[in-house]
Amino acid sequence: ICGYTSVTMNTPRFIFALVVSLFLVGPINAQSIREQDIRAELGFLASDAMQGRGSGTIYERIAAEYIGSQFRQFGLEPGGDTDTDGSRTYVQRVPINSGVVPSAEQRATWNAIGVLRGTQPGEAIMLSAHLDHLGVNESLTGDKIFNGADDDASGCVAVLELARVLAAGKRPRRTIYFICFGSEERGGYGSRAFIANPPVPLPEIVADLTFEML
Repeated sequence: ICGYTSVTMNTPRFIFALVVSLFLVGPINAQSIREQDIRAELGFLASDAMQGRGSGTIYERIAAEYIGSQFRQFGLEPGGDTDTDGSRTYVQRVPINSGVVPSAEQRATWNAIGVLRGTQPGEAIMLSAHLDHLGVNESLTGDKIFNGADDDASGCVAVLELARVLAAGKRPRRTIYFICFGSEERGGYGSRAFIANPPVPLPEIVADLTFEML
Protein backbone atom coordinates (compact mmCIF):
# COMPACT_ATOMS: atom_id res chain seq x y z
CA ILE A 1 0.00 0.00 0.00
CA CYS A 2 1.24 3.48 -0.71
CA GLY A 3 2.18 5.01 2.59
CA TYR A 4 3.23 1.71 4.17
CA THR A 5 6.47 2.51 5.99
CA SER A 6 6.37 0.33 9.11
CA VAL A 7 6.64 -3.45 9.14
CA THR A 8 3.34 -4.83 10.42
CA MET A 9 2.30 -8.38 9.79
CA ASN A 10 0.33 -11.31 11.14
CA THR A 11 3.39 -13.14 12.48
CA PRO A 12 1.58 -16.26 13.79
CA ARG A 13 -0.16 -16.73 10.41
CA PHE A 14 3.13 -16.22 8.58
CA ILE A 15 5.02 -18.76 10.69
CA PHE A 16 2.12 -21.24 10.46
CA ALA A 17 2.28 -21.03 6.65
CA LEU A 18 6.01 -21.72 6.73
CA VAL A 19 5.66 -24.68 9.08
CA VAL A 20 2.96 -26.23 6.90
CA SER A 21 5.18 -25.71 3.87
CA LEU A 22 8.07 -27.47 5.61
CA PHE A 23 5.91 -30.54 6.16
CA LEU A 24 5.00 -30.53 2.46
CA VAL A 25 8.42 -30.11 0.87
CA GLY A 26 11.03 -31.82 2.96
CA PRO A 27 12.54 -32.94 6.25
CA ILE A 28 12.36 -30.41 9.05
CA ASN A 29 15.47 -29.18 10.81
CA ALA A 30 15.31 -28.29 14.47
CA GLN A 31 16.45 -24.76 13.67
CA SER A 32 13.57 -22.43 14.39
CA ILE A 33 12.16 -19.75 12.15
CA ARG A 34 12.86 -16.57 14.11
CA GLU A 35 10.63 -13.51 14.06
CA GLN A 36 13.69 -11.24 14.13
CA ASP A 37 14.93 -12.73 10.82
CA ILE A 38 11.51 -12.33 9.24
CA ARG A 39 11.26 -8.71 10.33
CA ALA A 40 14.80 -7.89 9.18
CA GLU A 41 14.22 -9.33 5.69
CA LEU A 42 10.79 -7.79 5.30
CA GLY A 43 12.01 -4.48 6.69
CA PHE A 44 14.72 -4.26 4.04
CA LEU A 45 12.63 -5.32 1.05
CA ALA A 46 9.70 -3.04 1.94
CA SER A 47 11.74 -0.05 3.09
CA ASP A 48 11.41 3.40 1.52
CA ALA A 49 15.02 3.01 0.35
CA MET A 50 13.86 0.27 -2.04
CA GLN A 51 11.41 2.69 -3.70
CA GLY A 52 8.66 0.12 -4.10
CA ARG A 53 10.82 -2.32 -6.12
CA GLY A 54 9.23 -1.24 -9.39
CA SER A 55 9.24 -3.81 -12.19
CA GLY A 56 12.43 -3.65 -14.24
CA THR A 57 14.03 -0.94 -12.07
CA ILE A 58 17.40 -0.88 -10.36
CA TYR A 59 15.56 -1.37 -7.07
CA GLU A 60 14.10 -4.64 -8.30
CA ARG A 61 17.63 -5.71 -9.21
CA ILE A 62 18.89 -4.74 -5.74
CA ALA A 63 16.15 -6.92 -4.27
CA ALA A 64 17.26 -9.82 -6.49
CA GLU A 65 20.91 -9.36 -5.50
CA TYR A 66 19.96 -9.20 -1.82
CA ILE A 67 17.95 -12.41 -2.01
CA GLY A 68 20.72 -14.05 -4.02
CA SER A 69 23.24 -13.09 -1.31
CA GLN A 70 21.01 -14.73 1.27
CA PHE A 71 20.80 -17.90 -0.82
CA ARG A 72 24.60 -17.93 -0.93
CA GLN A 73 24.79 -17.50 2.83
CA PHE A 74 22.41 -20.43 3.35
CA GLY A 75 24.63 -22.67 1.20
CA LEU A 76 22.34 -23.13 -1.79
CA GLU A 77 23.73 -23.76 -5.26
CA PRO A 78 23.47 -20.79 -7.65
CA GLY A 79 20.82 -21.09 -10.36
CA GLY A 80 21.28 -17.79 -12.20
CA ASP A 81 23.48 -16.53 -15.02
CA THR A 82 27.15 -17.30 -15.62
CA ASP A 83 29.46 -14.35 -14.91
CA THR A 84 32.54 -13.25 -16.87
CA ASP A 85 34.71 -15.70 -14.91
CA GLY A 86 32.52 -18.61 -15.91
CA SER A 87 30.97 -19.02 -12.46
CA ARG A 88 27.25 -19.37 -11.85
CA THR A 89 25.53 -16.57 -9.95
CA TYR A 90 22.28 -16.40 -8.02
CA VAL A 91 20.68 -13.77 -10.28
CA GLN A 92 19.25 -14.28 -13.76
CA ARG A 93 18.85 -11.32 -16.11
CA VAL A 94 15.74 -11.47 -18.31
CA PRO A 95 15.41 -8.99 -21.21
CA ILE A 96 12.13 -7.10 -21.42
CA ASN A 97 10.80 -5.88 -24.73
CA SER A 98 7.38 -4.25 -24.70
CA GLY A 99 7.30 -4.06 -28.48
CA VAL A 100 6.75 -0.29 -28.55
CA VAL A 101 10.22 0.59 -29.86
CA PRO A 102 11.95 -2.80 -29.97
CA SER A 103 15.28 -1.70 -31.40
CA ALA A 104 15.72 1.10 -28.86
CA GLU A 105 14.86 -0.82 -25.70
CA GLN A 106 17.45 -2.39 -23.43
CA ARG A 107 15.25 -3.02 -20.41
CA ALA A 108 15.54 -6.07 -18.21
CA THR A 109 14.12 -7.75 -15.15
CA TRP A 110 15.83 -10.09 -12.70
CA ASN A 111 15.12 -13.43 -11.06
CA ALA A 112 16.87 -14.71 -7.93
CA ILE A 113 17.40 -18.47 -8.00
CA GLY A 114 18.92 -20.84 -5.45
CA VAL A 115 19.00 -24.63 -5.66
CA LEU A 116 18.99 -27.28 -2.94
CA ARG A 117 20.07 -30.46 -4.69
CA GLY A 118 18.07 -33.55 -3.78
CA THR A 119 19.41 -37.02 -3.14
CA GLN A 120 17.53 -38.55 -6.08
CA PRO A 121 17.49 -37.09 -9.59
CA GLY A 122 14.40 -36.90 -11.73
CA GLU A 123 11.94 -34.74 -9.80
CA ALA A 124 12.00 -31.16 -8.55
CA ILE A 125 9.86 -28.77 -6.53
CA MET A 126 9.67 -24.98 -6.85
CA LEU A 127 9.10 -22.59 -3.95
CA SER A 128 8.46 -19.17 -5.44
CA ALA A 129 7.32 -15.58 -4.98
CA HIS A 130 7.80 -12.34 -6.92
CA LEU A 131 10.27 -9.54 -6.23
CA ASP A 132 8.59 -6.52 -7.73
CA HIS A 133 5.81 -4.19 -6.68
CA LEU A 134 4.39 -0.94 -8.06
CA GLY A 135 7.33 1.39 -7.43
CA VAL A 136 6.68 5.13 -7.10
CA ASN A 137 3.82 7.31 -8.34
CA GLU A 138 5.11 10.86 -8.67
CA SER A 139 1.63 12.22 -9.39
CA LEU A 140 0.53 11.59 -5.81
CA THR A 141 0.80 14.09 -2.99
CA GLY A 142 2.45 13.05 0.25
CA ASP A 143 3.84 9.52 0.31
CA LYS A 144 4.49 8.42 -3.26
CA ILE A 145 6.05 5.00 -2.56
CA PHE A 146 4.15 1.74 -2.90
CA ASN A 147 6.30 -0.26 -0.47
CA GLY A 148 4.81 -3.66 -1.24
CA ALA A 149 5.33 -5.28 2.15
CA ASP A 150 2.41 -7.64 1.62
CA ASP A 151 2.61 -7.87 -2.19
CA ASP A 152 4.99 -9.55 -2.32
CA ALA A 153 7.89 -8.91 0.04
CA SER A 154 6.10 -11.25 2.46
CA GLY A 155 6.21 -14.03 -0.13
CA CYS A 156 9.92 -13.48 -0.76
CA VAL A 157 10.58 -13.71 2.97
CA ALA A 158 8.68 -17.00 3.06
CA VAL A 159 10.94 -18.35 0.31
CA LEU A 160 14.02 -17.09 2.17
CA GLU A 161 13.04 -18.66 5.47
CA LEU A 162 12.19 -21.98 3.87
CA ALA A 163 15.57 -21.90 2.14
CA ARG A 164 17.32 -21.15 5.43
CA VAL A 165 15.70 -24.02 7.33
CA LEU A 166 15.74 -26.66 4.59
CA ALA A 167 19.37 -25.96 3.64
CA ALA A 168 20.40 -26.44 7.27
CA GLY A 169 18.73 -29.85 7.53
CA LYS A 170 18.90 -33.25 5.93
CA ARG A 171 18.95 -33.15 2.15
CA PRO A 172 15.51 -33.67 0.62
CA ARG A 173 14.78 -36.45 -1.85
CA ARG A 174 13.64 -34.02 -4.56
CA THR A 175 15.68 -31.04 -5.72
CA ILE A 176 14.14 -27.74 -4.59
CA TYR A 177 14.35 -24.52 -6.60
CA PHE A 178 13.90 -21.38 -4.51
CA ILE A 179 12.93 -18.61 -6.92
CA CYS A 180 11.90 -14.98 -6.59
CA PHE A 181 10.67 -13.78 -9.97
CA GLY A 182 10.96 -10.28 -11.43
CA SER A 183 8.34 -8.13 -13.17
CA GLU A 184 5.31 -10.15 -12.15
CA GLU A 185 3.31 -6.92 -11.90
CA ARG A 186 4.06 -6.00 -15.52
CA GLY A 187 3.27 -9.27 -17.24
CA GLY A 188 5.12 -12.05 -15.44
CA TYR A 189 8.30 -11.62 -17.48
CA GLY A 190 10.56 -13.37 -14.99
CA SER A 191 8.39 -16.44 -14.49
CA ARG A 192 7.60 -16.72 -18.20
CA ALA A 193 11.31 -16.70 -19.04
CA PHE A 194 11.95 -19.41 -16.47
CA ILE A 195 9.20 -21.60 -17.90
CA ALA A 196 10.50 -21.05 -21.43
CA ASN A 197 14.02 -22.10 -20.39
CA PRO A 198 13.64 -24.39 -17.38
CA PRO A 199 16.73 -25.88 -15.68
CA VAL A 200 15.09 -29.31 -15.89
CA PRO A 201 12.37 -30.62 -18.22
CA LEU A 202 9.01 -29.19 -17.12
CA PRO A 203 7.45 -32.65 -16.49
CA GLU A 204 10.11 -33.18 -13.80
CA ILE A 205 8.84 -30.15 -11.84
CA VAL A 206 6.12 -31.90 -9.89
CA ALA A 207 4.91 -28.90 -7.85
CA ASP A 208 5.27 -25.15 -7.46
CA LEU A 209 4.26 -23.69 -4.11
CA THR A 210 3.88 -19.93 -4.67
CA PHE A 211 3.70 -17.47 -1.78
CA GLU A 212 1.62 -14.34 -2.36
CA MET A 213 0.54 -11.70 0.15
CA LEU A 214 1.06 -13.52 3.45
